[in-house]
This record gives sequence, structure tokens and C-alpha cells, in this order.
Amino acid sequence: MREKNNAVGFLKKKYYNLGEEITSEVDTRGLTYTRNSFLSYRDNLINKNFRIRRK
Repeated sequence: MREKNNAVGFLKKKYYNLGEEITSEVDTRGLTYTRNSFLSYRDNLINKNFRIRRK
């Protein structure tokens, strides 16, 4: 479980840094929909990759 938490933390940091670059650029262009779409996609991707599987 610790490894999983470390991996999630690592990915969140990477996605956050990438997200900051993307969202700041689209903000300057006034692309609010694109910004919100990306943030939603980022969160879904992280959750999908690290979802706890139930039997």
C-alpha cells in the first residue's frame, strides 16, 4: 500500500506541474472550457490508474 501511495503522490506531482503549464497557457488565451476539461481528465486518469479493485 505504501508503494501505491508513493506512486500516486509522484503522478499527482507530475500531473500538477504539467497542469500548471497547460492551465496557465489556456488561461491567457481565455480557454476556460479547455482548462476545466484538462483538470477533469487529469483527476480521472489518476483515479482510474489507482482505483482500489474490489472482488
